[in-house]
Amino acid sequence: MPPGSTCRHITLKPTTQGQFKMHKSIQEAREKIAANTGKLRAFDGEFFDSLQSRFDKLSASSQHPADFRRLSTEVRNYANQVANRDDWNSDVHGPIYDGLMAWIDAIDISIENRAVARDALGMGLEGESSRGAWRDAKTGAAIKLHSPADRVGNSAAPRVGMGELLEGMFFGPKTDAVRNALESGTDSAGGYSVPLEISRDFIDRLRAKSVFVQAGARTVMLDGPTRIVRLDQDPTATWRAENASIGDSDVVLSAVDLEPKSLSTLVKVPYELLADSTNVADILARATVQALAVELDRASLFGSGTSNEPAGLFTTSNINSVSMGTNGATPSSGWDEWLDMLYELELDNASAPSAAIWHPRTARTYRKMKDANSNPLTVPSPIDTLPKLSTTSVPINQDQGTATGICSTVLMGDFTQAILGMREQIQIIRLDQTFAANGQIGFWARLRADVGFAHGQSFCKLIGVKA
Repeated sequence: MPPGSTCRHITLKPTTQGQFKMHKSIQEAREKIAANTGKLRAFDGEFFDSLQSRFDKLSASSQHPADFRRLSTEVRNYANQVANRDDWNSDVHGPIYDGLMAWIDAIDISIENRAVARDALGMGLEGESSRGAWRDAKTGAAIKLHSPADRVGNSAAPRVGMGELLEGMFFGPKTDAVRNALESGTDSAGGYSVPLEISRDFIDRLRAKSVFVQAGARTVMLDGPTRIVRLDQDPTATWRAENASIGDSDVVLSAVDLEPKSLSTLVKVPYELLADSTNVADILARATVQALAVELDRASLFGSGTSNEPAGLFTTSNINSVSMGTNGATPSSGWDEWLDMLYELELDNASAPSAAIWHPRTARTYRKMKDANSNPLTVPSPIDTLPKLSTTSVPINQDQGTATGICSTVLMGDFTQAILGMREQIQIIRLDQTFAANGQIGFWARLRADVGFAHGQSFCKLIGVKA
């Protein structure tokens, strides 16, 4: 008798393809099913077509193991019927039986995967609700997501700021606090690992300049590659008649994978400017923040997901989309396209959008639209109260049909569903001689970050905006 019979509680028979072995993955089980698809459908097309349809539907939309258990029970019962046929023939019924065993493994693996996810959420803890709480999928520990108004660092400013640290790197420390910070951060590569307190304060300044964060994106501090999960919908209790279905409800989870990627900026400043300025620390800090914030916004919104950069919102696979037309168009007649975007979000039962992000060129075009009497067009509700944030991180050189290199995009959505993951460690390397011939001092600043989206359907993009 093949292995596994004691746990399957079904009659297991040897088949023409040898002793049955349990499959290690859904992919392996699917390959076995595919190898016998023709024979399965010829044997009982109605049953196996229904089985495939139900499994695909559960895999795509349900996160509750009980749904899969019910399906597994049906397949086991069917397998018992096949195995106990009076006319059993290995050549005829063996492939059917093999296919059924593969189906049982595929369903059981799905049950196991969902059980792991539930454990990660700590759902077994009595009296503890995980709804809306993000947790580390590996450890189950709660993860703090910082809203735009939250500070990553302490409420009080650190004794030494990033600008003072950079100034001390160039001209020597002016205070003991700066000297201690520099000494504690020196690394073997000739650079500086910015002390944690200063890094956190710098990250807060960076977040404050980020349009992506201003729109509502939340921030999580990372130790490394991280998968975080959240319970979006609690199970519900139902009243039932005797012998009626239990009526298990779905437990819906969100999952976001964050793998920090390196973001760096090279800042060059004329030596004379630094030497003659009384606000050197402020100049250096603002220059660094501005350079990193613009690129962080660009990658968070339009990152390709290749060449070591994050996959931004624009490239998210399940984001909604509205088009200005095959070859793009210049907005002229009103805000209808925005209402169409709002409609797409409402169709997906998404929360109300928190903001829209556009390029200043697009903002100017919409603001200048007028009616036949040259009066500014009235912005319809609720678009009129929706925050609209401008940033040059939105491109204006996209292609749309024959309109090549002149189009842009508007992004609208609930940006609380966007998560910016950042490592706390920031590194600085002083470039002493590289730009000396030009009378400049340079430094290279590096941090690591990634971005993810919990619910792509909470966003919509308007593409093909020509002006």
